[in-house]
Amino acid sequence: MLKRITLALLIIFTCTAVLCAMGDRIDRSKIKNAIAVAGNPAAADKGAMVFNDLDGNPVPVLDIIGQKAVILNFFASWCPPCREEMPSLDKLNQYIIDKDVILLAVNLQESPEHIKSFMEESGYTFRVVFDPQDILTKKFKISGIPTTYLIDKNGKVRKKIVGSIDWMDETMLKLVNEISR
Repeated sequence: MLKRITLALLIIFTCTAVLCAMGDRIDRSKIKNAIAVAGNPAAADKGAMVFNDLDGNPVPVLDIIGQKAVILNFFASWCPPCREEMPSLDKLNQYIIDKDVILLAVNLQESPEHIKSFMEESGYTFRVVFDPQDILTKKFKISGIPTTYLIDKNGKVRKKIVGSIDWMDETMLKLVNEISR
């Protein structure tokens, strides 16, 4: 009787260990696949997160952060406050051309075709990247849109702004100039 109980416990323990190990492998695989969004397996090995822009070009967003100052804006075309701030975001994009700052607008859950058409029809020129698996959305804990992060050259978040604002406002331009130094 004691042998049967011991054997049963050993089988349960072994099965549990095997299932846990398999689950761990599955999770790592999902993470690697999520990171290699652009179909670049080397990116997963380096730990870089690569996202596609409107033209399908890979953009290593998290590699850019810490090398350049970044204005990271999360938006959707169906969002009225997002649409309200887009004209001033586009003007800001022109304003930062000669500065060491990059504007990246992260689209949430819309098709590249739809956003490309929306951007062309609206005449906006700022760079859009897609986050189809919500990697950036989760990393930056986005709970409402538009949300914008101003990140300095050292990768430090200097300001988080939730809601629509006028990017050409003197206070906002001052913040942009500060992160570009």
